[in-house]
Amino acid sequence: MNKKSFWTGFLTGVFLTIITLFLVIRSFIIQPDVSLSKMKVEDLSGKQVNLSEMLGKPIVINYWATWCAPCRQEFPEFEIVKKRLGNKVTFLMISDETTKVIQRFKDKNSYSFNYLRATKGFEEVSARPTTFIYNSKGKLITKHTGGLNEKELMEMLNKIE
Repeated sequence: MNKKSFWTGFLTGVFLTIITLFLVIRSFIIQPDVSLSKMKVEDLSGKQVNLSEMLGKPIVINYWATWCAPCRQEFPEFEIVKKRLGNKVTFLMISDETTKVIQRFKDKNSYSFNYLRATKGFEEVSARPTTFIYNSKGKLITKHTGGLNEKELMEMLNKIE
């Protein structure tokens, strides 16, 4: 092996390592802006909903999809917590699927959630389910990707000031 081949390979490896590290760090450290003011949602009749108008009590936003098995599995757990807390917390189930698909799911299930359709603000949130919990002033307290059970959800809600 000559020196030129060695240095070409070495520098290519260093370059690829730097690119890989950048992509890994970007995906784990740099989080998308999921502030309530950046999210654009509508109800199932197509009317825009201003999430900032819901401030005054904590808000749980569950970003889900009808095709997502873990999403559907955690819905009964969310329903238990919602019934336990009553009107103390707002639960919003937000999907980017069509209104028709969301409505069909709602009609087939007896959950008492507010179902909304995302039109903007979730483009960078690729995993479902992802749950966001905001305090009564709209500050993001915690985010969880993956399914939750009743105990885990209650622990997350107990973190709210």
